[in-house]
Amino acid sequence: MSSYIRYIILFLGFFIVRPGGGAEPSPAASGSPPTDIVMSLRIQVTRDGQQMRVAPGDTLYCRDLMELFVRVNQPVYLYIVEFYADGSREFLFPAASDVQIQADTELRIPELGNWLELDDSVGEDHIYLIASVTRLSHADQTVESMVENVRLAALKPQAVAPAPAPKRKKPGPPPKPGIAPASTMPAPQPAPLLASAAAAPTRAIAPELAWNARAIHLVSADRQRVVQAIVRPKGASIYLLSFKHARAGSAGRGSR
Repeated sequence: MSSYIRYIILFLGFFIVRPGGGAEPSPAASGSPPTDIVMSLRIQVTRDGQQMRVAPGDTLYCRDLMELFVRVNQPVYLYIVEFYADGSREFLFPAASDVQIQADTELRIPELGNWLELDDSVGEDHIYLIASVTRLSHADQTVESMVENVRLAALKPQAVAPAPAPKRKKPGPPPKPGIAPASTMPAPQPAPLLASAAAAPTRAIAPELAWNARAIHLVSADRQRVVQAIVRPKGASIYLLSFKHARAGSAGRGSR
């Protein structure tokens, strides 16, 4: 009987101490999802058949054709509004309801075949990107109310005349391939990736968002002219990109 018990003990011990045995690897060891939610944004304009990337603070010109490209590493709900130099505003994304953009898929705004054409209102334009892990109505009801006001204002008919077509959306053929020479692009300005909006001029903050200025981040681009921002896991993360809007032929515009 004793030899039988010893055999059982040796048999069990083989499985306990054998190479490769033991507990399953932890999720961290096997590759768990990243903890930071990273949103990457690049802006591109087409001018005189040439494509070039844009960094926050650059000068764009009337009739430039602009497009935005957004990519995230985890699904988020995204909302984009723009405040123009003439005081008007437009809801750029989504077209309707809430849209959750998927991870590792580049989203183009506006949809393929359209561009955001800069009109004749010169000054400084501001693009707000609002991202949240949950629907905005759950993440921040105050910001959701502001966003909804902009959306409804864009849909509201005029009292005297019919509402005009979207301010900057222009269908047309694909732009000619090619990237503008580096000499035509303003030199990138090194700056922190995220900075406090408190240091920004008051005019850079839309009135509806001024109350929440401490939650707004000014973003800057890296040398590849790509903005990367961290989305908070709770609440709404608000990012501001501003650029100058000048008339064609203004001083500083390169000739082609």
